[in-house]
Amino acid sequence: MNLQKFDLAFQIQIDQNYPSQDLSRYLEINFSEVAFEWAPDGKSYKQNYREIPLIRCQNGRFNNETVQTDNIKLTESYQCPETIDFKFRGSFLSKKSTYMLLGFKKCLQKNMDFQQKNITCANETEINSILD
Repeated sequence: MNLQKFDLAFQIQIDQNYPSQDLSRYLEINFSEVAFEWAPDGKSYKQNYREIPLIRCQNGRFNNETVQTDNIKLTESYQCPETIDFKFRGSFLSKKSTYMLLGFKKCLQKNMDFQQKNITCANETEINSILD
C-alpha cells in the first residue's frame, strides 16, 4: 500500500471542550503495523510491532483533493501516517496476519522527553478528567 493507492487520516476528539490538537498533552497516540503469527503448535504466537510516525496532515494528501479536505480542516486537526508503506495480510483466523493498531495511553513526561518531543504533559488530575 502506498500514497498513490491509499491514504488515511484520523481525528481524535474527547468532547467539544478539548480541541483535538491539544490532546497530545493528555494522550500518547501510537500507530503501528503488527505482524502476527501463530506457532506451529497453535498454542502460542509472536507479534512484531513497527511504529509508524504520525504527523499533522499536510496539503497534498488524498491525491491533492482540496474541497473536502479544506471543508473538514484536514491540515488543522487530523493526524496522518508520515508514510503509507504498510501491508494488510490475512485475518484473525489466519496463521499469519498483518494489521494496523491505533493505541492510546496517558501522556507520561519521561516518554515525551525520551522521544525528544517538545510536549509538556498535563498534570495527572487534568489527564484523568478528560478520560472520565
